[in-house]
Amino acid sequence: MLITENANYRHRFPIVTVLLIITMGLILGFGNVIDLAFVPSQEISLSVIASIFTHSSIVHYIVNMLYLYIFGDNVEDVAGHALYLIIFIVLGVIANLLYMLIHLNSDHPVVGASGAISGILGMYYVLFPNVKTSFYIKWASIEEIPASISLLLWFGIQLMMSALELYLLNGLGIAFTAHISGFLVGMLFGYIFLKLGFLDRHEERIRQSSSSSLTVICPSCNTPKNVKKYGKYFCLACKSEFYFDKYGKKLL
Repeated sequence: MLITENANYRHRFPIVTVLLIITMGLILGFGNVIDLAFVPSQEISLSVIASIFTHSSIVHYIVNMLYLYIFGDNVEDVAGHALYLIIFIVLGVIANLLYMLIHLNSDHPVVGASGAISGILGMYYVLFPNVKTSFYIKWASIEEIPASISLLLWFGIQLMMSALELYLLNGLGIAFTAHISGFLVGMLFGYIFLKLGFLDRHEERIRQSSSSSLTVICPSCNTPKNVKKYGKYFCLACKSEFYFDKYGKKLL
């Protein structure tokens, strides 16, 4: 399963996202997975943080990093570099701790950034619901659907797999409950960001970067468009139509 983003304008280079990808790649190549793993049945230690940056295989790493780059760059753009890094770590720790509460007696080591990245997806769901995405599963794909729908589909699959994980005594080898808890906490963070005006300030930065006196931000992909008057417009970046007037903007 994979979700790709068709277009979402970015104002700043995602330096933290890129550094996270590089760092986790280096740890995969040179780190000791067992030493860094988080084990729910053991006493809480720094492994609750270290395990976030560790992956069990190259496939595990590649899939996680794809999701991190596709969705993390825009969340970093809204949050700012330093706050984004803090949020990433906090999301990973919370996901690990909530997983531990559900699997208190588990001796299975937990590694990977999936909980933190699921939190980033939850924030993206709240901050960028109208961005067009494509949803791919093994034998089918759904294209040109809003992120709010594709991420809900993703979340539904995580719920089903988590139920199966709890049913099977030995689990499935993937911490689906960490994905769910991370996503829900990420949604909460996203709503806090909206309440505190982070998205408004993000759009204002994009608007100020334009040389035009009248710039409208596409309500789907956030691409700035210089306009001369109110009316109906077509965004070339995401192929969306929207209407813009003194009361605001809306997708058509």
